[in-house]
Amino acid sequence: MHEIVTNSIPGNGLLKLPKLSYNLTEAKRSVLEKMAQSEKKSVAQIAKELKKTRGMIYQHLRELRDTGYIDEKFNITEAGRLALL
Repeated sequence: MHEIVTNSIPGNGLLKLPKLSYNLTEAKRSVLEKMAQSEKKSVAQIAKELKKTRGMIYQHLRELRDTGYIDEKFNITEAGRLALL
């Protein structure tokens, strides 16, 4: 698991920051992770790997796009990469 840390007041070392909630369901997170592994995956490939229907994957993609985690061409955005930390 990743941790988010920053420099705190000089001389006090690192400060661990709390993870922000990105309101990702486990299913949407799984889709986003597959997209982060390789942005060239087709919807059919993602559906097969996650054992979901293509219709369900399209629904997740629409919702991920609406929240800004992927763009109009279904490429993962910086916000999507941050959500996976």
